[in-house]
Parts: sequence; C-alpha cells; structure tokens
Amino acid sequence: PFRVADLVRAAIGRERLRDVALRVEDIAAATPLFERGGFDPGRREAQTTIEVAGRSWRVLTSPADDDGWGSRRLVVPALVAVGGLLLGAVFAAAYREQQRSEAAARQLAHERERMLEDRELLMQEMNHRLKNAIARISGIARSSARQADSVAGFMTSFTGRLDAMAAAQDALTRSRWEKALLGDILANEIAQVFGDPSRVACAGPDIDLDERQAQAFGLIFHELTTNAAKYGAARAGGLITVNWRVEDGVTLFEWIERSPQPIAPPARGPGFGSKLIDALVAGELKGAMERRFEDDGVKIRISARLNA
Repeated sequence: PFRVADLVRAAIGRERLRDVALRVEDIAAATPLFERGGFDPGRREAQTTIEVAGRSWRVLTSPADDDGWGSRRLVVPALVAVGGLLLGAVFAAAYREQQRSEAAARQLAHERERMLEDRELLMQEMNHRLKNAIARISGIARSSARQADSVAGFMTSFTGRLDAMAAAQDALTRSRWEKALLGDILANEIAQVFGDPSRVACAGPDIDLDERQAQAFGLIFHELTTNAAKYGAARAGGLITVNWRVEDGVTLFEWIERSPQPIAPPARGPGFGSKLIDALVAGELKGAMERRFEDDGVKIRISARLNA
C-alpha cells in the first residue's frame, strides 16, 4: 500500500510540480488518484497509460499556464513522472514475484518434511513386520523339528508352512498391504496342495483380512488341506466342502470332510498341525474353534470377529 500523492511527489519533486498540471486516474475504477495544478481537460495535454501493481493508470499532463514557456517546461516533468511510475510498477511486480517464490519454497520444504516423515514411518512399519515374520518362522521351525522323524520330514513340513506364509504375503502385496481376501488365500492353498481346485467345493462372500489375519488363515488352510490329503477325505476319495458367512459381525468358517471311510481322531492326541491351528485361532484371530469327528468324516468350525 502507498499514497499516490507521495509517489508522484517523490518521483517528480515538489518544485517541478509547480510547472505542470498533472492528473492520475485508475482506468478500471474511473477514479482520479491524484490531481495537481488546477488541471483543465480543455488545455493542451499529454496522455499515457501505464501498468502499476496490476492496475491500469492513465497519466494526463498539461502546462500550468498557456504560454509557450510552460509548454516547453512540460516535457521533462511529464517524462520524469511516467518514468517514476514505471519504476514503481517494476518494484511492485518484483515484490509479487518474490512473494510467490517464498510461498513456493515454503510449500517445497513442507512437502520434503512430510516425505521424510512418511519414509521414517514406513521403515518402522517394515521393521515391525519383519520382526513378526521372523518370530513366526522361528516358532514354526522349532515346532516342526520337534515333531519330525527325520530331516526329510522336517524339510517337507517346514517348507510347506513357509509356502503358505509366502502365498498370504503375495496376496497382501498385490493390494499394497491393505487387505487380502479370505477366499483367495484358501484357493491358493487348495491349488498348492491338491493341484485341482475343483476337488474342494468353496462358497462364501468376500471378506477382507489384515496382515495378521491373512498370515494366520494361510497357515490354518495349509494344515487343513495337508491333513485332508494325508489322513482325511482327500486320501479316501471323499468330498471336502468349505463355506463361510458373516452373522452379527462374526465370521463363521466351516471345513467339512465327507469320507467313505471313517476318519478317526489321532490315537496319540492332537499333533503339531492341530495345535498350531488352535493357537492361531485363539492367539491371532481372537476366536474359537470346534472340531468334531463323525462317522462319515470330520467337521471343523471357526468363529472370529475379523473386523474388530
């Protein structure tokens, strides 16, 4: 902000203003900004238009008297006035450009700071997930080793469980770590163990799983399909049916094996696979599981609030 009168007097000088009648107008507003010397539009006048701080100004000058000397004395003050106003316009434009540059620099600094914070958060999240994965793998390795009769048996069970974790990880990676579908994880495990997905009848809605739930279900499905292939309906040529649904916010998952031959519970009690399923349901899913051995097969039911 500035006073137009102060600008004109500073540009031209008070002494020279006595020799010229001067009028400055804002064209858009049709408003006189400055007038000096009894300006008379009927006299001989010089006119020019300049841009000052984004506004169009009209500068009108005429001699303070009608003699020739006044006319000659008009030229220099008019030129000086126009030059001073142009100089003011240049300074105004430079000031606006400086303001824009400073605003852009502040925005760039803010974005850089936000990116650094996001990267630090991402590193902490990756570190947390790696620690969790290593803890899971370590626990599975120890338990698999205790249950194995040989090195070959250990490698078979251990690598199968690692493959189940990797399949769940792939499902999460495809969705940018946001979610994985329960049905996709089940289908991947069925294809990996049985080779033919049609051997298992699956039905259920799309249910999103977070990382912890996806890893848990990946291992649960691996144990269920492996047990069915070794000891259950798949070995005896029976039928496996899997369905899941949501009731009152609780996800109900049912694994049903129908076999032409009876499926008896393990004589020595639950093996590592069954214990692993129980631990995953109770610890990772915060749910409950029911296992029933019947004359024509086995039925497993898992219930958990997956969206809690």
